[in-house]
Amino acid sequence: MTEEITQFETVRLTLRRLEHADTERIKLLGSDDVFEMMPEIETPFDASAWVKHKLENEIPLIGHVIITKKNNRVIGYLQATCIVEQEGIYLSVGYWLGQNYVSVTLSTPIFA
Repeated sequence: MTEEITQFETVRLTLRRLEHADTERIKLLGSDDVFEMMPEIETPFDASAWVKHKLENEIPLIGHVIITKKNNRVIGYLQATCIVEQEGIYLSVGYWLGQNYVSVTLSTPIFA
């Protein structure tokens, strides 16, 4: 029997499974500016509907919020999904960060 991994740690970040309790923080992070280039996320952004959809309808290999250890706040979301097609099996990885944290990642190795 395999054990399910629900949390990952780096020096600066914690990744843990998305929970309904994350909805309010996701609402603060998720502006239309953050998602305008992401066609799979509808705008105007509805955090409650998005979290509900992620928790009830999708089965990603990884569906985790990104938490900075500096202040223990959710700053974004990371997802990895296995895609099975006729040509083969692919791993799709994507993430988004709240607008206030995008400039931080460009100048600071936050994922180290």
